Amino acid sequence: MSQTYPSSLYQMIASVEDHHFWFTARNTMITSLIHATISSPYTSKTFLEIGCGTGIVMATLEKLGFITTGLDVNEKALSYAAKRTHGKLIRQSIFRYTSAKRYDVVGAFDVLEHIRDDKGFLQACYRLLTVNGYLLLTVPAGRDMWSLVDTQSGHVRRYEYEELLEKLHSTGFKIVRQSYWNSLLLPFYRVWHNKKEVAAHLQKMPPIINMVLKWLFHVELLLSRFIRFYNGATMVVCAQK
Repeated sequence: MSQTYPSSLYQMIASVEDHHFWFTARNTMITSLIHATISSPYTSKTFLEIGCGTGIVMATLEKLGFITTGLDVNEKALSYAAKRTHGKLIRQSIFRYTSAKRYDVVGAFDVLEHIRDDKGFLQACYRLLTVNGYLLLTVPAGRDMWSLVDTQSGHVRRYEYEELLEKLHSTGFKIVRQSYWNSLLLPFYRVWHNKKEVAAHLQKMPPIINMVLKWLFHVELLLSRFIRFYNGATMVVCAQK
């Protein structure tokens, strides 16, 4: 999470994220990205998640075998994370975090869009990686999709493909994999996203709707093995030092 994300939403997130279609589908997508780009076994690999929030991604990473560390500026978020992860949790900004340790993988999932100095953020990630280490990113895509949800979430920007890749290249990263996510539901997302406040996205959904949306994300993930999506609500990038 970031200093610009409303603390009042953490309790709501923690109460729904284990079953909510969006959080569970994102975890599945992140797991798939890891399997596609990072060689296993993961049991000896270290993973730093920047903006770990309530710890749902860290818990998934630990099931894969990673040795995890979570970094977040928000004490309330970390209090929730402590209940679901065995990894090390540190309350600190990436810009002030100093460590002699270098990580095999650094992840920032829906965090970079909150950061005004995003290039400085990427440079900090680069420094914290081992030689040939990996950076995994998810960010909201498309400036034309800016909405009330972005404003209320404390976003600074949504990203265009060329903009993000140029910043990664200029920092020294090479792109291993890039794709879009939340593509099949993009038309629905555009309409619903533009009309709802952020809290509406975090409400517990009727089970049948939640199940259908999970299924659609599952279909998208299967299709992504065979076709490339050229648009989506989220950009997904794996870069290497």
